[in-house]
Amino acid sequence: MARGIYYRWWSHRARVESMLDFVYGNGEEGSPESVLKAVDKCGWNYSPLMCVGDVKGLILDNIVIHHKPKVVVELGGHFGYSAIRIARLLDEDAKLYSIEISPLCVAISRELIRFAGLSNKCTVVLSSSSKAIMELKEKYGIEHVDLLFIDHVGKLYLPDLRLMEEEGLIKRGSVVVADKVHYNFVVDYLAYTSNENRIYKSALHETYLQYSTKLRDAIQVSVHN
Repeated sequence: MARGIYYRWWSHRARVESMLDFVYGNGEEGSPESVLKAVDKCGWNYSPLMCVGDVKGLILDNIVIHHKPKVVVELGGHFGYSAIRIARLLDEDAKLYSIEISPLCVAISRELIRFAGLSNKCTVVLSSSSKAIMELKEKYGIEHVDLLFIDHVGKLYLPDLRLMEEEGLIKRGSVVVADKVHYNFVVDYLAYTSNENRIYKSALHETYLQYSTKLRDAIQVSVHN
């Protein structure tokens, strides 16, 4: 492993493990709100964390509250923050499926979700996004997705959305939320989901990158027509 790659891997591992320790010391087991507050405190004050964060998280909260999804899929669960943020607002009969390719992140995500008391609402899937998408119907019995949250690798935003469409998982009324659309420079995704194409009705929310007051970013909300 090249030295630079090893350093980034180790730095990432150290950050997420430190974050988990911080949540144990500052959060309350069984309380999703306290877990989110602990992660946000860690992100703002101690360590840069890759998640939707509290500012853009409020936009996500409003979407969940307004649309009341029964089936939620997220591509790029990372360490579980967004899963907790969404699941805490879901009805009892709703379910969230979090797809993440990193074994380390899956392990920490499952533990953070357990600590928050939301394991009954969340299934964390260790898989590449494309493989998991093609297994959603057969393996998990999902016929369609009410809310899709995209927050993984920028170059996969559009291919994975198109794959979801091809699999019949995105239908009229499905809501697609894409985070970091400026940071990840997803020009092809934004063009495809633009109102001009009339496939989706989209709204772009300009804001800042998580835990930053200087780096501009945006989150896009699209509803399938």
